Amino acid sequence: FGFETDTGDRTGKRKTGSDLSDAELKKILRTVNWNKLLSGFCGEIRQVPPMHSAKKVGGKRLYSLARQGKEIERRAVPVTISALEILETAGDTTMKFRIVCSAGTYIRTLAEDIGRKAGTGAHLQELRRTRSGRFSLDDALDLAYLEEMACPETRLITMREALADLPEVILPDNRIEKTRQGLPTRISQPVIADGSAVKMIDENGSLAAIGIYENAEKNVWPKVVLI
Repeated sequence: FGFETDTGDRTGKRKTGSDLSDAELKKILRTVNWNKLLSGFCGEIRQVPPMHSAKKVGGKRLYSLARQGKEIERRAVPVTISALEILETAGDTTMKFRIVCSAGTYIRTLAEDIGRKAGTGAHLQELRRTRSGRFSLDDALDLAYLEEMACPETRLITMREALADLPEVILPDNRIEKTRQGLPTRISQPVIADGSAVKMIDENGSLAAIGIYENAEKNVWPKVVLI
């Protein structure tokens, strides 16, 4: 807390800052009602993508424009913050947060917005992704550890396992060639939502394709064919 940077994180140049002394800054942070402040960022919110990001506007990456010293107008986009809590305070002006958010959330922007709401300004010092989908750091392996393993391939998972969150259909052998040709397979499962991505599994248990379910005709159309 205390100032923003032109990149939104500690690698950037100081952009704005208050005229507060360290003592005044610490006093403000001690008097903030953090539960109330953070609750205002939970649920669906709208964020303006930072200039230093890979988002494209008019066919150009924002970071490319930022490196040219340009700043353009960006539309706010909806994101969802499911959880936002303080884990610890490191020193008097640095806080560590736990955040559960939707894909596309800019944590640097969230840090800036929290700092503005607190009245002090802020930037992101460090970011660690602890989970993505069903995979967490508990599933991760250090590269050095893998290099030292006698049989690192034993830690590989199948593509079917990697997409465990998706519903699946088992293809009979007589549908494999049709799937390879991009033709749909009619299914009977009524629980799949219209437009959902679906794993298409062959009778050997391998991922044959990823398809899209079309409720009107009860068909799964292959979109990514792997056979």
